[in-house]
Amino acid sequence: MKDEKLKILIVDDEEAILSSLQFLLRKEYDVTTVTSAEEALEMIERGDTTHHLVLSDQRMKGMQGHDLLKKVNEINPDVVSILITGYSDMNSLVKAVNEGHIFAYISKPWNTDELKLLISRASEHYRVRAKNMQLTQELKEINQSLETQVEERTHELSKKKQQLEEDLDIAKQFQNSILPQFPEVSFLQFDHRYIPYAGGVSGDVYDVSVNGDGDVNVFLGDATGHGVAAAFMTMMVQIGLDSIPGDLSVDKTMQHLNDLLTVREKGEKFVTGIYLRVSPAGVLHSCNAGHPAAVIIFQDDAEAVLDTRGLPLGLFSHRTYEQDTFELHPGAKVYVYTDGVTEWVNADDKLFGKKRLLEVLKEHRHKTVGETIDNLMESLNQWSGGLPCSDDLTILGFQYTGQADYSALV
Repeated sequence: MKDEKLKILIVDDEEAILSSLQFLLRKEYDVTTVTSAEEALEMIERGDTTHHLVLSDQRMKGMQGHDLLKKVNEINPDVVSILITGYSDMNSLVKAVNEGHIFAYISKPWNTDELKLLISRASEHYRVRAKNMQLTQELKEINQSLETQVEERTHELSKKKQQLEEDLDIAKQFQNSILPQFPEVSFLQFDHRYIPYAGGVSGDVYDVSVNGDGDVNVFLGDATGHGVAAAFMTMMVQIGLDSIPGDLSVDKTMQHLNDLLTVREKGEKFVTGIYLRVSPAGVLHSCNAGHPAAVIIFQDDAEAVLDTRGLPLGLFSHRTYEQDTFELHPGAKVYVYTDGVTEWVNADDKLFGKKRLLEVLKEHRHKTVGETIDNLMESLNQWSGGLPCSDDLTILGFQYTGQADYSALV
């Protein structure tokens, strides 16, 4: 519209004035003239031609100019109107301008240059307003398009989120399905808590089995991070343990497991782990690969913390690990755990810590393993003030009863 001539409708009941104005404005505007307000109104109502500006005399036979411009505004508020008036009463003029929603007025007799300047200002006003309306409409259409895109994208993400949640739920069910059942042996009584981070899949892994000699093998591991990547690492650990003979010494078992994980992960991820073997006679063999130390609570108010030794599994191949040996007496309890226990923080960002863990285990030494673990979980929740644990959490314990049944081995 910048280069297009604006259409101007001129209304006056004097033919001479119409001819003069048409001659004056013909080069800059597409001019139409009529001799009455009624004719002008009929033309605008028909809508045959869209007029951008209306220039009307005030005093005409029949309808007055400000009444015409008022009706024009009601029909098409986009039209810019100018009133030509001979009013000397300013109050009457202001009323006419306000009622007719008139852009400007010019008094008779007018100055030709002033009239052309006024009409030019009115034209620019129309163009600017039309451009603003166009931009507003375009912005509205853009917003509607964006809203549509956002809705479509939100729906798409919602479907993907739902699919991911379903996949994670399947993975969680699968992971839980392959967790081992605790063996029923006469000389050990087991209990545990296994709590994946945020209720999803876990980066903690445990395995309990009985070898051909009747010894019980216990492994607890913690893969780096949590979530799906860590859960895949736990699967590899379980596959690796299943491939290693159950009667191989605990240090050699750790060495083989480390080599298996190193080949697959090439040192990019690792697993801390502790491997225990308990014989019916109460001999405990232990091997640690960068994992929190096992705790032994004895009935006679004594305790032992098995020193942490060895590098985590999966970092470097062909590493050797050390084996420790202890003798358990009836009533002794052994606890292994992942660092989700000791690194649970409170509102002050302080860790629960190993010292508090040991104090809880010692305080409840005369209770069963299950009761002691329950007390530990209560202490953790009280310490955290209800803040959730920010990691996977597993604690596994067993009590040596000394009541070995060798009949199954005969």
